[in-house]
This record gives sequence, C-alpha cells and structure tokens, in this order.
Amino acid sequence: MIARVAQKGTQLRVKVRAGLKRRAQRRELLAAFPRSSAGAEIGVWKGDHAAEVLRVCKPAVLYLIDPWRHQQTAHYAGALYGGIADGQEELDQVYESVVRRFRRKPVVVKRMPSEQAAAMFAPASLNWIYIDGDHRYEAVVEDLERFAPVVCPGGFIAGDDYGITGWWGDGVTRAVDEFAAKHACRDFRVVGTQFLIRLPC
Repeated sequence: MIARVAQKGTQLRVKVRAGLKRRAQRRELLAAFPRSSAGAEIGVWKGDHAAEVLRVCKPAVLYLIDPWRHQQTAHYAGALYGGIADGQEELDQVYESVVRRFRRKPVVVKRMPSEQAAAMFAPASLNWIYIDGDHRYEAVVEDLERFAPVVCPGGFIAGDDYGITGWWGDGVTRAVDEFAAKHACRDFRVVGTQFLIRLPC
C-alpha cells in the first residue's frame, strides 16, 4: 500500500514537471507572435492555452475554433473528445464553460469543424494560427493547407505535439514536416513539443 502511494506521488510529480516544461515551451513560442494581432486557435478544449495566448500576446481578436463534438469511432478511442470523454453532454458542458470563461475578452468562439471555419476567413486576414485539433495525419494536413492561405505573408503557423507519438501515431510530426518541405519553409523551428513556421513575406 505504501509503495503504491509513493509510486502515485512520483507519477504526479513527473506529470507536474512535464506540464510546467510544456507551458514554458508554449510561452517561448508565443513570444514570437505579434502583439495586438488577429489569430486563431484550432482545438480549444477547456481554453487553458487560449487564456495563456490572451495573457502573453494580447491579441486584438482571438478566434477559438472547435466543434466540441464527441467522436465515437475507434480512431478516437484515446482522444479527450473521443473514448476518454463521457459523451456529447460532457463536450457541451466544456463548450459552455469556454463561452463563459472568455465572455468579456476579445474572443470569437466558433463551434464548428476547422474546415468550415477556414472557409469563413478572407485570405491573409490572420497574423497567425495555432493548430492543436484533430491530431490524425490527414486532419493535420488539411488544417495546414486550409489555413495557410488565411495567414498573411510573414505570418506564423504554429502548433502542439510535434515529435510526440500518441493515439494519432506520428501524424502531427509527419504532416508538419511534409508541409514545411512542400512549401520550402526556411523559417521553421521546434521548441520542445511546439512547432513554429514563419511564412515567406
């Protein structure tokens, strides 16, 4: 019993350290974004990263894009919005909490799939996007290709979980590497699990 408690305590400390390290990496990445800009986050969950974006970047407007839709197929068994979630009711509650959380902030919440949201933006209308939605390879490729034209020349495409293998395999890393090579993105760097691509001017 004592050994199990000690093991759980060690696991918790490791998770806390990993979380702090990840937040530091994200802050370093966010420091590259221009202040008073227009940006979008794809994949919001409960809005913790969005809150950090508001604090660090102080954007003129931040679009939060997420369908908050429960996925029941086997592909999503390990996802927060799939097998780990209790169902659509939980996702509805998460969405409502995000709306309340950012009610008095320069935030526009778009509850819709990313492909639908991308079609609503004019070309070059955003300074940056942060991708942390569906991590499957095909979905990341689509987010990168659909949103790249929405970002202005010299703007940024960034995202989470680069170099990590999870329920999505290596989908994020493979999609990002292929996008950077295809578009000859010379200004491409990785900060821990975060990636940052600056589009040509």
